[in-house]
Amino acid sequence: MVEVLKNLFVGNENEYMQNRYLMNEWRIIHACKEPYHREIMGYTGRAAPKQRGYHYVYDSKGDLFMNIIDGVPAQYYDFFMMREAVLCAVKAFENNKKVFVHCNQGESRAPIIAMLIMRTINKLTGSFQNSFFEFKKIYASINPSNGICDFASKNWNLFSPLVMAEIIKKRKNEPCRVNYLSAYPLFD
Repeated sequence: MVEVLKNLFVGNENEYMQNRYLMNEWRIIHACKEPYHREIMGYTGRAAPKQRGYHYVYDSKGDLFMNIIDGVPAQYYDFFMMREAVLCAVKAFENNKKVFVHCNQGESRAPIIAMLIMRTINKLTGSFQNSFFEFKKIYASINPSNGICDFASKNWNLFSPLVMAEIIKKRKNEPCRVNYLSAYPLFD
């Protein structure tokens, strides 16, 4: 587990399991379908049901559970789900909460989401490629799959502070929660 920025930590599933009891006041972004999204949603098949509400959900504490797998092409990463992860972190920072973003191995999904968070709060200001090399200096374990790397590169400017500012402003007074049955009611 690495603190890549004040109050923003990135790591893997094992680090979450070892530290979860110390993170009661933190916001956790579970950037992995297995086992967290599957457990909270209670599905047993290979894939999550196709209904919209199964892309991501918040629990009663405000932790985010994402139905996101690694190693798929860029078009399979849901922009709104990734944006929700960034908004969850921004809301946590506004409330002086620490944020831990993790995926199973801590190499691909979690560090890319952390980069998008840092982009939105103006801590990574260059191109995606330059920001990637800057981020690698503080989080050497980053090793993203081609799909999520392509997604972040193609959408990098959509996570800029200027673009995200209006969305953050609109959502400022809303809780960090999404209805279990419909994951999109908070979107514009």
